[in-house]
Amino acid sequence: MDQLDTSPPTYADAFPVPDYTADPTENEQRIEFRRRPREFSSLPTGIFVQKHEGVTIVLNNQEDGVSAPIYGRRSPVVGTLLFDDSESISEVTVQIKGRIEFLSISHGFSITDVCNDPCTLFKSSSGTVGDEVIVCPNALPFSSAFPPSVRYGERDFPIPPSHHMPLSNDAIGEYTKCSYQVVFTISRIRSRRVAFLGQSRRHLDVEIIYRPRSRPPRPIISDRSLFSTIKTCPEEWQQFTYVIFPKVDTNLDPLSCQLFLPSVGIYAIMDTIPFHIQVSGPRLTLSKLISNTSSAEGSDNPSSSSPPVSSILETLPIRMTLLRQVILEIDGRKTARQFSLGESKLVAIPPPPPSPPRSGSRGPGYQENLNWEGEVRCELEGGVCPSFNAGMVSVIDFVTLQIAKTNQSLYLPVRQGHPVRLVTDTWSDTADTYA
Repeated sequence: MDQLDTSPPTYADAFPVPDYTADPTENEQRIEFRRRPREFSSLPTGIFVQKHEGVTIVLNNQEDGVSAPIYGRRSPVVGTLLFDDSESISEVTVQIKGRIEFLSISHGFSITDVCNDPCTLFKSSSGTVGDEVIVCPNALPFSSAFPPSVRYGERDFPIPPSHHMPLSNDAIGEYTKCSYQVVFTISRIRSRRVAFLGQSRRHLDVEIIYRPRSRPPRPIISDRSLFSTIKTCPEEWQQFTYVIFPKVDTNLDPLSCQLFLPSVGIYAIMDTIPFHIQVSGPRLTLSKLISNTSSAEGSDNPSSSSPPVSSILETLPIRMTLLRQVILEIDGRKTARQFSLGESKLVAIPPPPPSPPRSGSRGPGYQENLNWEGEVRCELEGGVCPSFNAGMVSVIDFVTLQIAKTNQSLYLPVRQGHPVRLVTDTWSDTADTYA
């Protein structure tokens, strides 16, 4: 019986493969375009050079004039070792080492090492042929990757960016710090003829900066006025509602407070974050929240002593703050430190023209809406790292709304925080989210 032919059939070349291009032709339209991830070819083309006695370390892909080499997410440390005399070298290894440390009054001093496995660049014993020993070359290229994660407890966390954050201004000097270095270990034979003399070992290290870049997935709404965008783009805003409660025995009504923030929730460190605040309640009740309305409180006729809305707009004690919280943890015990990154300036928005009042519609319980808008941003210059979570150390940022206790102490103070994530780069339609 003849064997069955399983080879594929032949095809004619009557229809050649068409040419393709990323650019649309005259009768085509581009619906969506996303650039490919950045390749190493687009990295900086400069070098960083550090010289030691007899050895020169050259690190590639650096901007000109940097004080320390900088590396981003998925960026290997690539370069060359140059030796003045390499004949006696028996072994060369490279390793990236990191250290996470913090000092706090409650937790003391803690250190966590972050390391990848050493990579052997040269070893003379692996290159012997008979009695011939292969000599280490004078120029030795290398490439080493950052460790992908750090272990804490039962979980792996992404390694944190390089940073040094003071946590207090007192003499104790509480701080958290993460630093990285690339370490070269060079072993030399003291004498090839007298083996018992052993080897000498030398460690060379270069301080490097790990700065993983990321961007928001979409931009902040361009028109930052809530009134002009809330109906056309409601998905661009996130609303939070609070109640400002009066103290006991004040016979005052609670006030309603509405806070609107962009729904994206992720911002570059230097982005400005818009917001809108609305406080609603009876005019008399709003006036009691103000610290300079003593004349209104002393009157027996509250409806006649209510201050104009303009004075309430100027004096309502509202603060919006960009707050950073640093959480330190050892063996399940946590402590937190927080400090302000920036304060906002509020601008009062005049109320719309009132409609003609109806009979009995503007009594003592008539509801007023007071509105403010503003922006808050990080005001610290340089050295601010993005938000991160490394297990033993985590950095969380908040936009906080605070209504302080007034002189009359009629209302309970309000303080609410909403987590936001700060990243290195602002949004761009021509770049990847992670770089």
